[in-house]
Amino acid sequence: MGEEKMRLGDALGARVPVRIGGDEYFMSPPTLDDLAEAEKWLESRAVEGVKQRIKDHGADLTDAERLSILANAIETAAEVSRDSVDSTRYMAFVSLRHNHQDLTLEQVSKMISMRDLREINRVLDSFSTTPLEGDGDSGEA
Repeated sequence: MGEEKMRLGDALGARVPVRIGGDEYFMSPPTLDDLAEAEKWLESRAVEGVKQRIKDHGADLTDAERLSILANAIETAAEVSRDSVDSTRYMAFVSLRHNHQDLTLEQVSKMISMRDLREINRVLDSFSTTPLEGDGDSGEA
């Protein structure tokens, strides 16, 4: 049986302090439910965007072409959006709401500035990609 890697969020009791707009908040690792919710949310945003573009510019498209465009948007939405600001914003929201249940997506969207993005991304990345020193994985094959 392989050793499990300890992540930053696990080591800090699943609460990582982060400064947003000068105030301290706590982010927690997203759960599988959070990840599934985020994926559905990103897909719905992509689909709505495509539907609006079809409505605005699709007068010359056939129904089959419209359906094909929509199906393609659904298929690729999550993959295309994972590294987007929209994705970061939503993942910050689900990570923050574990400790700050009163926060809404709209509030999180308004409170995060461009200056805060680097720290938000660092914390989000640490939940899944940064093993702690001494976790038994030297990185060597």
